[in-house]
Amino acid sequence: MINTSLSTRLSQANRTSSASRKADGGDATFNYNSQDTTVFPNGTVTLHGVTQGAAPSTDKVKANDPLKPENGQYVYQEGDKREVQAQAFATVAHTVDVFGQAIGQPINWASHKQQLGVNYDHGEDFNAYYAREDTQPGAGDGGSVNFFHGKDPKTNQVIMSGDSGEVVSHETGHAILDSFRPAYFSSFTPDVAAFHEAFGDMMGICMSLQDPRVIDNVAKATGGDLKQQNIVAATGEQLGAAINDVTGQNTTGGDWVRNAINDFKWADPNGLDQNGDATHLGSEAHSFSRLWTGAFYDVVAGIQADNMKQNGGDAKAALQATGKEAVQLLANMVKGAPQGDFTYRDMANAWIAADKQFDGGKRADLITQVMTDRGILGSNPTPTPQPQPPDDGGGDDGSDDGSMMHTFTFTD
Repeated sequence: MINTSLSTRLSQANRTSSASRKADGGDATFNYNSQDTTVFPNGTVTLHGVTQGAAPSTDKVKANDPLKPENGQYVYQEGDKREVQAQAFATVAHTVDVFGQAIGQPINWASHKQQLGVNYDHGEDFNAYYAREDTQPGAGDGGSVNFFHGKDPKTNQVIMSGDSGEVVSHETGHAILDSFRPAYFSSFTPDVAAFHEAFGDMMGICMSLQDPRVIDNVAKATGGDLKQQNIVAATGEQLGAAINDVTGQNTTGGDWVRNAINDFKWADPNGLDQNGDATHLGSEAHSFSRLWTGAFYDVVAGIQADNMKQNGGDAKAALQATGKEAVQLLANMVKGAPQGDFTYRDMANAWIAADKQFDGGKRADLITQVMTDRGILGSNPTPTPQPQPPDDGGGDDGSDDGSMMHTFTFTD
């Protein structure tokens, strides 16, 4: 994630819950990619309950830009802007469906709108964001996820953030978390804001692990060992490379926006520099979020290691099982999450309690060990949350009170 200070700021399961199906909708196939086009060319996904008209919609998601199908399907050739439109919409809808099945509860958008809007190209920027309400009069971004385009100065390629499944799932994650815990958006506590950003990254990780192409790739590249560098851990490869080309340096730590394989340990955010860098935590939400994302990924990697043993070393079978469990872990985390302000330690304890309540404590020991190793649990003192209103120089949102928007940025 890059901030405004830089001024450029399949699954083949294809099932949806009955709660996210429109009675008058049908099946339709869309361009889809859980990753970036630098990793895979776009594939397809079939969504259920799709209403076709001036633009496709489901009961929970709608495309805000006109888009008509060809022969009843939303599958377009590479280079056709409609491919990005279809991909962005399908990824949002598919993410909502997958998480909705896992949590088993209605998703009611915090904007009080029936459907989450998708603006596939909201302007020129290396960015993406979710907004609960219009960020300014006439912005047209309230109750929507918004994606942008920008030119990589090194390759001259136009980068569309809506063409990255990981970026799209990240922003959809913000909207989903806001629907279940809307009080988080009115908090300026460092841990709460950072957790919101981590939640988007966790959603991207979970959705990648639903994709058979990702599972094939990771199984071959790592032998099933998620501790080795892989495309699930690296988020937003295409956008990250472009950010580094814009800055002229390795701003993000590699050709990615963020990487879940990291060794960050807890430190009092009130004593950190604001922005940090690729190897140092900062108190700013996008930077501090990397600690929680890394811890979540460690838990997922631990589950994968256990599944490898259970499956006799079959990497693909283990990864499939891990993907299913990862999204359920995330849903259980939400069900048990605190309602208001919290520290990372509070959230870790809530997650352990949720695992015991909703999954018989199957992963409680693993979560405890990871959170202790990361310094989130254990002997380190955890301070009382200190609210930190955003400064005027541009934080992780563009609203006046910091409560209505979350961006996909990296702080340099």
